[in-house]
Amino acid sequence: MRSIGSLVTPKRLIGEATVTASPSSVTIDRGSTNNNLYEAIELAMYVGAGGITFTSTNYIALKLEDSDDNSTFTAVTSSSSVLQYTTNANITFSQSPDSNGFVRLIASAKASADTDPFSVGYVGGKRYLRVTIVFGGTHSTGTNVGLWAVLGLPQSLPAA
Repeated sequence: MRSIGSLVTPKRLIGEATVTASPSSVTIDRGSTNNNLYEAIELAMYVGAGGITFTSTNYIALKLEDSDDNSTFTAVTSSSSVLQYTTNANITFSQSPDSNGFVRLIASAKASADTDPFSVGYVGGKRYLRVTIVFGGTHSTGTNVGLWAVLGLPQSLPAA
């Protein structure tokens, strides 16, 4: 029987916590979840009020890299993968990926927490996606961050 759980698989990548440095990168294997290959990944990043005043050298960014073999990763760029961006009135900065693979960069004062998470969709041709919340510079006071993923569009479904 098909349910919404047949179509999507949620994953908590980085639990919300107040941190002063980059949490460990998380690699998503689109082919190992329930022995299925998922065609799309939606990432949702939450950032609380800035623990410091962000600048071009003291920033927080969401970085994406992809790989065919889970060992050689390259930055996701606008020419390498299909990305979809979602912004709302509470997200003041989003971007197409830069040469570093940053899809969100917070480099100016952030006085309030995200009301809704920033989200970006990955529909690339690589099996592995590595996701990192990058803390650039020195963060003497922590900022609350969290990251989730939803894997969707599986290549096979259970019988109807």
